[in-house]
Amino acid sequence: MPAAAWNDDIIETKKGYVVTSGYDHNISEGEVLETQKIDFWENSPQMIIFCLIYDNIPIFGEVFVILLFSAFTGLAYFFGIKLVNRKNVLENKNRNLIYRIVEEKPGISFTEIVRELGITKTMAKYHLDRLLYYGLITPHSNNGRSGYFRNNDTYSDNEKMLYLIKKNPHDSKIIELVRNSPGITRKEIAGEISLSGPSITWHLERLENSGLIEVVRAGRTTRYYINAGYEILLQNEAKTGLHV
Repeated sequence: MPAAAWNDDIIETKKGYVVTSGYDHNISEGEVLETQKIDFWENSPQMIIFCLIYDNIPIFGEVFVILLFSAFTGLAYFFGIKLVNRKNVLENKNRNLIYRIVEEKPGISFTEIVRELGITKTMAKYHLDRLLYYGLITPHSNNGRSGYFRNNDTYSDNEKMLYLIKKNPHDSKIIELVRNSPGITRKEIAGEISLSGPSITWHLERLENSGLIEVVRAGRTTRYYINAGYEILLQNEAKTGLHV
């Protein structure tokens, strides 16, 4: 399922629904993916076996599949076939690489992992599922952003959100401007960033919804400030690794 080419109208495609921009360009700055049909035989072996048995034995098929896999597990153990478990999950080369990439690049997305490893999305998903199942990594999402982190309590939810936000250069630039000029207005921000007015509004609203930016309105004037809690995190670069 390859990543689609940029489309100035589409913001994102999810679960069969297409979200389009109300403006004349893509303001999300996000990656756009399109679904693509795959051949039945491209599914995992477990899914292929399950479907074949379940379709032909609709009443007892599921029970039979459970018994079949239980028997397979016993045979694998008898013949010395190594099954994936918590202790050996990182012995697989691709899983180990994914884990190291997540460790080195907190907040990395699924698409970025596929691109860096040069493997298929089906294979990447399988290995990510194994790492998630055994608790080595954890996903984090916030206001349309998502990525993976090591599951070792290194990062708080706020720190994870900062990593995800900073991946967008426009969000990062706006944060820098607001930090350096507390109380800055939207017009002043527009004078420093080469984005249209609607795009700047969209980014500011996302940052406000994430709780990172505080908005103070006085009459017709709207001023922006960094939330005090996040300001502390942004200052603590040695711990978070952030460089705003």
